[in-house]
Amino acid sequence: MTEAPASESGKETRLRKLKIYNFNVWTELKDATVPITWNNLVQLSPTVRQQLKAGLADVRPGYEIRQINQVQNQREGEDRTPAYTQCQIEDKLAEAIIDTGQASA
Repeated sequence: MTEAPASESGKETRLRKLKIYNFNVWTELKDATVPITWNNLVQLSPTVRQQLKAGLADVRPGYEIRQINQVQNQREGEDRTPAYTQCQIEDKLAEAIIDTGQASA
């Protein structure tokens, strides 16, 4: 059996979707005076609990597309090589290709 050639790493850029938040809770609440804890408030008031759930369910962050670096494991024009092995079923030997889950795009 022949050995598969070792791959070289190269960098490739890719886009990724990142969340953008327009509001920082800590900057708004850090100096606020609250005579009751949120835990006690939610326990005492079902209306507050409902309003918080409804408000939190409706809020979604914005998104931004940024370019990121990605390692490329294959040289240009070079085919991917499967993982070869030998398997034995009862007394029969056979060549096999292992499914590594690495699909080519």
